[in-house]
Amino acid sequence: MHIITEPLLEEGLRILQTVGEVKVLEHPSQEVLVKEIVDADAIVVKFAKVTRECIEASKRLKIIAKHGVGVDNIDVETATQRGIWVTNVPSVNADSVAEFTVGLILAVARKIPEGVEQIKAGEWRRESLLGMELKGKCLGIVGFGNIGQRVARKISGFEMRVIAYDPYVSEEKFLQYGVELVDLNTLLKEADIITLHLPLNRETRGLIGEKELRIVKSSAFLINAARSEIVEKYALLSALKEKRLAGAAIDVFDNEPPSPDDPLLKLPNVIGTPHIAAMTREVQEKIVKTVCDDVVRVLNGQVPLNPVNWVET
Repeated sequence: MHIITEPLLEEGLRILQTVGEVKVLEHPSQEVLVKEIVDADAIVVKFAKVTRECIEASKRLKIIAKHGVGVDNIDVETATQRGIWVTNVPSVNADSVAEFTVGLILAVARKIPEGVEQIKAGEWRRESLLGMELKGKCLGIVGFGNIGQRVARKISGFEMRVIAYDPYVSEEKFLQYGVELVDLNTLLKEADIITLHLPLNRETRGLIGEKELRIVKSSAFLINAARSEIVEKYALLSALKEKRLAGAAIDVFDNEPPSPDDPLLKLPNVIGTPHIAAMTREVQEKIVKTVCDDVVRVLNGQVPLNPVNWVET
């Protein structure tokens, strides 16, 4: 068996090596991926795009295993048509992502990164670091699934009003977390901090665009640790430049890693981090075992435990 993978923890490599030869690809381009996938029986991906071209180039691929939750970088439809399993690792990263989100909320509200930069530069300009107290402010959560719910729970000690929008979650679930259910426009108008926790799909791509950013408070902050394409990049750029939005904290980018010349990262009111919301040892250990165990199951002729699609066996 031949398995290709993006870099994994050693435990994951050991698991995969029990069923075949493993080749690690560091940030593979489409050209490299199309070439390497030809003779692969399995592929484990993090950020690499497994397109129709890649899948159609494969001769014996049995499983595309996503090292994470979102499968927007995989052509699931083509994989299903070709009888190839697609798997992911749902839920295990929810607490770590929620904790990181709370960290970003504090970072933008209290200007923590700016303070760090000042002190390291030998400066002491406290008056330029006037922040915003969270108590009594309104947090708007867009997407109230596993992560959104945990954000609500973890932020409760800050005595904020918490509102959320999610048309696919029952009203009982909002009541369970003490969160007010509102429509998207109401959330955008009333929230002091807006945080996104949605999968990327046809419905959510570009959900936050020029029209939506025109109705937010000029004092509001946007947090995105979900998927970059949920927000229209140039609409966000304009809102930040024109100070129609106070600032943003972004952990996800259209292209990862982003270009050093990415205009968003040049703005003083933007905090950027390298897609690390789920980068805790605890989460990575759980993910790597779960994803690699499913690869082993499929290569041994079994059904995976975490399928995204269904393949007739």
